[in-house]
Amino acid sequence: MFKKVMSVLLIAALILTSVFAFAACGDGKKSDSPKATEKAEVPASEAAYTSYKNALEKVIKLDNFHIRANSDSTTTVTEDNGTETVTKSLMNMEYCVTGINSDDFALKMIMLAENEAEGEKQTMRSEAIYTKDRMYSRQSETDKYMYLDYGPEASSQIIDSVDDEAYDSMQPVSEKIFKDAKVTDNADGSKTIECVIDKEGGSELLANEISTILDNYEDMGAEAEITKIEGKYIIVVSADGYPAKVDGDFNLEITVSVQGISASVKVDLILKIEFVDPGKPVTVNIPSEEECEAYDYSETDY
Repeated sequence: MFKKVMSVLLIAALILTSVFAFAACGDGKKSDSPKATEKAEVPASEAAYTSYKNALEKVIKLDNFHIRANSDSTTTVTEDNGTETVTKSLMNMEYCVTGINSDDFALKMIMLAENEAEGEKQTMRSEAIYTKDRMYSRQSETDKYMYLDYGPEASSQIIDSVDDEAYDSMQPVSEKIFKDAKVTDNADGSKTIECVIDKEGGSELLANEISTILDNYEDMGAEAEITKIEGKYIIVVSADGYPAKVDGDFNLEITVSVQGISASVKVDLILKIEFVDPGKPVTVNIPSEEECEAYDYSETDY
């Protein structure tokens, strides 16, 4: 029984993780850049989608970029026996990369997360810096950096991975999200795009993610159903054609069952993404030798 319950909760967690990633990043489908066209009237939904897609493709071509993202979510899990667990989560992330196409490549990622459940709070911070030949990491701002040197092959893989993930993660969500979009031309030359997500569109967009997760639990007869999904995106494209920010507000309810054991999960998520001064130089400060200490493998538990 315990194993079944834990499987239900694990599947629910995996689905929710994919939902958060989807909300933040889009569907990751690569597509060709739209061709220039003569001036013509197009539906607002198509104009909204094209405007956002062009903005993302413009920032993706940059050699450097700086993104900040934060989310605020409340997750309520109700098991078959009525047991209810509420988890509140705050997460802040900062992502800076420079020199993707040069020998001066550097990537810095900082994450700060705070979770509260059943009266207990947990806070976690992580920081990592990658260059072409070394990785630095630390937990606290007062800690010294641990570092690990790697060879040219690993370096190439890291850079390619950053490039590919940056492209995939910043792809716009499916055009279906923009079906009833509204575009407002602002006085400063920027555009504000408002998109509404309903159950029909949201369920269709998440179908592949949920199916992939459930395939891993096929032998246990795992099932999941989205009973409610609604939300909205507010997207701002700057006057110079770059994405400026994306704000999202989502409500999701799913039911997960494994061999007769089920749980319902409700999530309220607020998401904010900011593109910091796209097109301008980005600085990643590499730790000095005095700020570092080599990683000691003898202290690692295998």
